[in-house]
Amino acid sequence: MKLRLVMALMGLMVLAGCSSQTDGLEYFYDDQAGGYLVSIGNATEEEEIVVPEEYEGEKVVGVSREIRLNQGGFAGTENLKRIVLPETITTIERRAFVDSSVEEVKFRGESKLFRIERDAFRGSSLKSFTLPASVYAIEDYAFYNNDLKELIVERPLDDGLVNLSGSMHFNIHSDLTIYVDDDAVDTYRRAEGWSRYAGMIEPISERD
Repeated sequence: MKLRLVMALMGLMVLAGCSSQTDGLEYFYDDQAGGYLVSIGNATEEEEIVVPEEYEGEKVVGVSREIRLNQGGFAGTENLKRIVLPETITTIERRAFVDSSVEEVKFRGESKLFRIERDAFRGSSLKSFTLPASVYAIEDYAFYNNDLKELIVERPLDDGLVNLSGSMHFNIHSDLTIYVDDDAVDTYRRAEGWSRYAGMIEPISERD
């Protein structure tokens, strides 16, 4: 996979649903993905980060993985609390937010997020996460050993279940609640991969 590294020191501009994008982010062009991957770059002091849909006329399609220990992606951040991702993001790569201080992830528009890779949010401070309806796959340990209290699954049952690959994705002995459509509760509780978390799965109508 050929990557072209470029630094972004960009001015403010208006984005759909947001007032501005964040300066100092780092972008890598990924030929295989057909767009840019984003990393924290010089924005390490920011508590809120807004990622744009495009950089240099090309779509931003992924959150970059950790390259070295706590370097790359948004791994090991100490100040970041909230990140807003554009609808163009299709992948959150392996260890992208590992050991990150991020507590909240929001998606703009009609998200096209398809896959959350292994260890993506492992060890992070994430409190709540809404899986857009577009998400098809969650890889091993993606939400393991973090502060997650609720996971909201928006994918309709008619589109099929979210696929869990691997053996462990969430902490079994935690107070995490996984909310799904009311008519999908029994299906998720019995499904391969999800059945290990059956006691955590509840209907969305019971969410406060």
